[in-house]
This record gives sequence, C-alpha cells and structure tokens, in this order.
Amino acid sequence: MKKIIRITALFLIALLCANLCACSKTVKDATVRLPLSEEPHTLDPQIVTTDSESCVVANCFEGLMKADANGKIVPAAAEQVTVSSDGLTYLFTLKCDAKWHINSNHEDLFGEGYETALDLNVTSADFAFGLQHALDPTPQAPAASKLYMIKNAAAVSQGKKPMKDLGVKALDRYRLEITLEYPSASFLQALTEPVAMPCHRLFFEATKGRYGLNAACMLCNGPFYLSRWYAGDSIVLRRNPDNGHFSAKVYQVNLPFAVSNDVLVKNLTNGVYCSALVQPDQIKELESKGVTVQTVQNGLLALFFNCGDALTKNAALRFALVKATDFSALGFAQQMKGMVPPSCMVAGRSYAEIAPAIGRLAYDEKKAAEYYKKVAGENGVSLRVLCPQEYENGVRAVMQNWQKVFGISFAVEVEALEEKELQARFESGDYQCILTTVETAAQTPLGFLEEFQADNFCRFNSKKMTSLLEDVRRAASDKLQAEAATAAQAYLIQNAVVCPLQYTACYRAVAEKAQGLIVNHSGKTVLMAEMEILK
Repeated sequence: MKKIIRITALFLIALLCANLCACSKTVKDATVRLPLSEEPHTLDPQIVTTDSESCVVANCFEGLMKADANGKIVPAAAEQVTVSSDGLTYLFTLKCDAKWHINSNHEDLFGEGYETALDLNVTSADFAFGLQHALDPTPQAPAASKLYMIKNAAAVSQGKKPMKDLGVKALDRYRLEITLEYPSASFLQALTEPVAMPCHRLFFEATKGRYGLNAACMLCNGPFYLSRWYAGDSIVLRRNPDNGHFSAKVYQVNLPFAVSNDVLVKNLTNGVYCSALVQPDQIKELESKGVTVQTVQNGLLALFFNCGDALTKNAALRFALVKATDFSALGFAQQMKGMVPPSCMVAGRSYAEIAPAIGRLAYDEKKAAEYYKKVAGENGVSLRVLCPQEYENGVRAVMQNWQKVFGISFAVEVEALEEKELQARFESGDYQCILTTVETAAQTPLGFLEEFQADNFCRFNSKKMTSLLEDVRRAASDKLQAEAATAAQAYLIQNAVVCPLQYTACYRAVAEKAQGLIVNHSGKTVLMAEMEILK
C-alpha cells in the first residue's frame, strides 16, 4: 500500500523580510545584483563544490523536491510523491508544464534550428539521467555519497556494478521510480541537493565534455537561466520564461565575482546589491543604514588532531594532551554541547538545539601524566602546534601547562599562521595539532561528521567510526538519525580527535528594499525566485 508523504525539511530556510504588505509597491521586472565570493569553475550541478557554484545552480535548476519558506521538504518539479509501506520504493509524478530553456547561446551546438533541436519538456528521463551522471564512476561526482541510499548506488559509483543495476527507472514520460537500498530519513532532503538535479542527456552529450563550463553549455529548468558568463568578471541570470508552474519576480540577476570590502558596504547601503556575505566589523555600519544582517552559525572552532600523523595517531598521546589542556587559557572555559554546528538540521530543526550535551574530556593532570608515560619512551615527545595569530598567546599558555604536567621530556613549539595558510595546512593534513575553524555547507549532521574520517580533515581511520556513520546514513526516522549522529560525534570527542571550543558564524546582509530573499541553512546560498525590490 502506498501513501502520499509529508515530511519536515532537513535544513533551515530563513525567509528574510517576510511577505510584502498589500500596500507595498515593487519594481516590475527589476534587475538586481548579488556578488559571489569567487568565480565558479563549473556549473554542472553534479560536479559543483564551492559556495558560489552551488548558489548559481540553486537558482538555475529545479529538483524533484525543494525546501519551502517554512523549512519543509515539498515537491518541486514533482507534483506528487508516493512511498511504499516498507519505505523502499518512491514514485514521483512530475508536473507536465516545465520546460528546459533554450536560447541563442545554443546555436553553436545545434545550428540555426536550435529552437527545435531538442525535446524541451522536463521528463522523468532527465531526472534519471541526472542521477546516473551523479553516480557515474568516471568522473565521480564529489557529492555522490549523498545518494548512496539508492539501490546499488554505491556499487555503481565505485565501478562494481553496471549503471543498469541502479535503482532508478523512468516508468513513462512523467513518472520516475526510485528504489532504495534501505529506508532513509534523509532521502528526500538529498533530492534537494545540486547532485540530484536533472540533466538532459542529448544536450549533455552535445557539449562534448564542456557541460556547465559556459553559457552555451548550460541548459536550465529552474526559475532563472544562465544568460551570460563573462570570464573573470560576472555571471548574468535571467528569468526562465518556460517554467509553467512558477515565474521569478525579478527579471535579471547580475552576479559579480570577488568584490572588495569597501565596494561591498557601499553597494549594500545604497541598494545596488540586494544581498552579500559580510565581515563582522562591517555589521554595525550596515545595520545603522537599514541593512539587515543575519548571523548563521555554520562553523566550529576547535583543537584538532591529525590521526594520520605518526605521532598524534596515538590515542594515548591525544588523551594526555586534552586532559592537560586548560581551555580557560584560550578563553573557552565553558563546555559546548557538541561539535556539529547549528546550521546542520534534522527534521527542520537545528541538530545542535535538540542533541544532548556531550562535553569535552575532563581536565585531569594525574590522568594526563599517566597517558603521557605510555607514549614518551626514552626519547620523549616533540610536538608542533599550529594556530591563528590571534590565539598565539593563549596557545603558548596551554603549552606551558603541558610542559609542567609532562616534564622535561616533552618539547613543543607553536607556529602562528595567517588564516589562508592555516586552512591550507589543515586541509592537506600537514599538521599534528591545530587550532582552527571548520566551516560547513552540509545540511545534515552526517555531512559534517563525514569530514572527520579517513582522508578528510582529521584522517581518523576507524572501523568503529565508519560503523557509526553508517548508522546515521541508514537511520529510517528523524529520531534515529539524531540519536546516531549523537553517538558519532561523541565518539570523535571522547577519542580526543576533536576538542570543540565554540561555534563560528558567517554573516548574510540583505538590503533594505530587497524582500522575499530566502537564505539556506549555511547562509551561503540565496534563492531569488520570490525576491522583489521595493520602489
């Protein structure tokens, strides 16, 4: 037996400056400007990795599902979704009025008859091929694992099974069936991600490997289409006139790349930019001039240990260091509940708000000395700690306490670095112990926690951790997902892989006259289909 599902969103959508009052007047067919932090490398939805790329894709493509302004996962290109009683088979019935937008950019691909060269109806085959493209092992999509709950998806992505075994089937023109490997509470949320966007097979093949690299090699089905891409300067989006079930309220969006801070503040306050990411020291000035600034806690400042390093892979040494760390010397005496940032969501709520407190390992000099003796040996220990320049004095105070607890056989030095170099060392694994910030675009606790195993940030190669993450991945309900995520983050903290200190934030400014702009959970992606500009 099948039922129509109604499910709560797995990531936060903040609707800034809610609905316009009836008396408000807006600019018809407005052109707006919104700066990107960097130029995209590609706009192939299945391949994108940066915040700027994801922001453009979110406005140029429409998936089967989307998060509405209230944070619920609802049908988008799908008109109806039904699920089998065992939670394994999903049937998506598509809306019949959506079309891909083709324009003069595409004449080089299809010649003078470009307008009639393709079937431009958005069909189930487009969504099937999009998922196939995402799970093609050559090249493998960076976010392919988000779809691994689909039957045989992992095996197909890893080249162990042929594509025909993937649990995705276009039953007819407007019905798509997806079979799962196991019931998954995060499946519908995964379908809102760029990696699950549709892809027109014939168009994709016509680009001959250039799909998503310029305006001529993009075919869009979202509220906007890619009109122009001026390399090194900006991207221009225009309203998609071919989507039958909705229409963007502004006509054109200009997206300049890497704008300087002084230009950013000026253009936000005079209304030239509708929105932008800003720095903390700019907030007071912006708010004094009517600009709204939203704080989005999407990062974690923590002490991290490299479990792939010959020295710090030793758990006893990590326990010794953490138990001998006086976090008050760094200004963080207060314990945190956990390590997953508030921007990661479960059932439309911040996971950090609903998760039980875990806390750091307790300070204990006696235990720390005992752990140290297990690893010091005759030659002692020599450790290097990396940190931001602003925390150098605090880190030196921590190191003095380590030397007091461990004695003369313990040698340690600090290297204070600028933020860019610090992040590069962290991401490459060129460190032993590091105080730094991790910022995440992950919508769920799983996406964030996956960054701390194997070849990722902390190189924590643990069978137990892999098993705990698999429990999160296979959770059949929101409750089980939250419980499994709690167990996984507790394991990282209790094994002294991560010592969380505080959540960090990004800051999204919205100009006074911009109404209806939707900011996603991470603060980095803005959805502009409902945006209007007051006169």
